Formats: sequence, C-alpha cells, structure tokens
Amino acid sequence: MDSQSVIFMAQGKIAQIVLNRPDRLNAIDHSLKLGLAAALDQLEKSKDLRVVVLRGEGRAFCAGGDLSAIQNRQGMGRPEDLVYSQSLLGRLLELDQIVIAAVHGHAMGAGFNLAMAADLVYAADDTQFSQAFVKVGLTPDWGGMYLLPLLAGPRRAKECFFFGERFDARRALSWGLVNAVFAPDRLLSEVMALADRLAAGPWSALRLAKRIVDRDAPQGLQAVFSAEVDAFRQCSASPDFAEGIAAFLEKRKPNFN
Repeated sequence: MDSQSVIFMAQGKIAQIVLNRPDRLNAIDHSLKLGLAAALDQLEKSKDLRVVVLRGEGRAFCAGGDLSAIQNRQGMGRPEDLVYSQSLLGRLLELDQIVIAAVHGHAMGAGFNLAMAADLVYAADDTQFSQAFVKVGLTPDWGGMYLLPLLAGPRRAKECFFFGERFDARRALSWGLVNAVFAPDRLLSEVMALADRLAAGPWSALRLAKRIVDRDAPQGLQAVFSAEVDAFRQCSASPDFAEGIAAFLEKRKPNFN
C-alpha cells in the first residue's frame, strides 16, 4: 500500500510505516490520517509481521498537526476529527506487533505523541521535541496528556504542557522518553538492526511480555501475577521454549521460528 501521505512496506517479519509529507515536515492532515489507518488495517490483518518501524521521510519525523489544514477545516479542527485521531492512536497502542519509532529532526505536538505511542523510541541526536499546543491556545491531543505523564512523570509533563518549549534528544533520553540516541546518519540502520533482532526472537515470549506491560500492569500486582502464570503456560508449551533450552544446553545460538 502506497498513498500520497503514508508509505507502508513489509519484508519478511518487519513492516515500515513511513510518514511521507516531507515538504510539510510530515505534518498531520486528513490524508496522512487515512494513510495511517490503511497501514493499521494491514498490520491488524497480518499473521506474519512481528515488528513495525515508524519513521518520517525527509527532514523530520512529524511536525504535529498541519495548522493550515486545521484552519481550513480539511478534516481537521473539529471534535469529531480529534476522536478519529484518538482512534488511530488507540489502534497503534493495541497492535500485537512491537512498534519502534525512529525519530529525527522534529517531533512536535501530535507527532511527539505519535512517537510516544511506540513500544520503543530511538532518536537522532538532532531531534527537537515539544508539546507546543499552548503556543496556539490548545491543550495536548493524540493521547499526549496520558502518555507524557505516564512516561516522564506529571511534573515534567506539566512543564511541557504549560510552556510548550522545545527540548533536545539528550533531555528526552534523561527523562526516559527515548531508549537511545544515535547520530542522524546511523539512526535508521541501528533501528533496523534492532528490528531484525526482535523479528528473530521468541515471538510468544515477546508478544506476551508486551501485553502484560501494557494491559495487565496498570491493573496492579495481582493482575500481573495472574498474567505471568498464563504467559508461562503458553511459552513453556511453545516450540521456542524447547529450542531455547536445547540451544542453551548445546551452547549455540537459538533458532526461533
């Protein structure tokens, strides 16, 4: 699937979602949202894809909402449009696949929040982040007021929301918003290498670990205990477990399916 604003491509067990409005720094308009929805459709139907790399074409990851599209009411700027955007973010969060965001240039506003919805986030050291909604008299959207307090803590989140100032990748790393920072010319190769490692890993264990962290941990310790027992049953019955044990005893690298 290749649309004007989003490119979806897959090879083996790895897919890429590429935000493709480089002339607008991949700012979100209605066409980009439709492209993202189509990419999510593909991922939700797939039984083979395990890892998704989310990235932006050109000089930026995503500069946030396209203000000209909002001003012209082009599928943007109404409460019902935001509800649709929220549904896309919710679908991204609910994917079975492991989502890795490769962030460079600018990750602003809704683009920042889109990146934060990934399971893992890696940034180029030239990346600038901000929750700039207050600069135009808005409160954050695309789940930002849930994701940022969860990831960085409420005080840092409020500072971002109240002032809307930019900060760099090193600060994002120190706040726990990104997993690692790379030179811009190494970002994609490093992320794809990590995607390869995940795609070759024991899928039952990876998928269940993601599910427990995202869905069970917020419900408390007892929910995690129960989920751990269920996950152990599933993993221990899988071919991956048998292969992992055999590889360990034979002192070789496991070959997971």
